[in-house]
Amino acid sequence: MKKCYKYGVYLAFISMGILMKSNAVYAHVSDASLSPTALSETIAPELVGKSVFQNNTNSKVISNVRVFPNPTSESISLSFKMNKRADVSIKVMDALGSEMLTLMNQVLDAGIQNHTFDIQKKLPSGVYFIRITSSGETIVKRISVVN
Repeated sequence: MKKCYKYGVYLAFISMGILMKSNAVYAHVSDASLSPTALSETIAPELVGKSVFQNNTNSKVISNVRVFPNPTSESISLSFKMNKRADVSIKVMDALGSEMLTLMNQVLDAGIQNHTFDIQKKLPSGVYFIRITSSGETIVKRISVVN
């Protein structure tokens, strides 16, 4: 549920970090936990129509992760975007979190990454999780292996 505060002619949708006047977005606020008073003190006429913080959508090291085919029997392909050069670990985990296979543990350059790994005869039929870790981020994708 969005928290909405009204002060003057401004509305602050706190959970979204957006300050609005009428139907136009005037400024983003950097801290969604600010009170309405602190929020109103943050906004100045020179900020109208401008962002007061940097967009954090590009702060993730790994994005757009796809795992295919799913279910699989012979190989698994991963496609993802690296937003900067970093160490990457890709592992297959079972349902209890035990490591079954290490598919990759190396430094990857920024850009689109496409990797295919042979899993034929390495994993029995079942449900597994692909765990991709880089720079403190972890992304987990579920796969099914059918032999």
